Amino acid sequence: MTRRWLLAGIVAVGLLESVGWFLAASLLWAFRDIFVGAGSIQAAANGRFALAIYAATGINIIALIAFVLGQRGWAWWSLSTVQVGDFALSVVEAVVRSTTWWLFAAAAVLMLALLLLLRRAP
Repeated sequence: MTRRWLLAGIVAVGLLESVGWFLAASLLWAFRDIFVGAGSIQAAANGRFALAIYAATGINIIALIAFVLGQRGWAWWSLSTVQVGDFALSVVEAVVRSTTWWLFAAAAVLMLALLLLLRRAP
């Protein structure tokens, strides 16, 4: 019973995290040139960053699907590694860009805690 609740929590947090990453990427893409003009170097850099966040969203979804379909072995490590990467990227962006990225760091830490609890559950 406990494993089932932990698995449900992991899937729920993973889905919410993926939706958050997708919304962040969409906002970054939509407003990439709002203050700097469409042809500027800064707009291009903002666009590249939005595409990188879209790619991170895809990696999150693929890792979550792999975890749900095969919960043992490499799938657990894959999702854990993705969450460590999410945490690292979120902390860097929270320091460099905006404090809003701390929410993504908290979601990654929550996911890692749930994954560890699932690993230790009987």
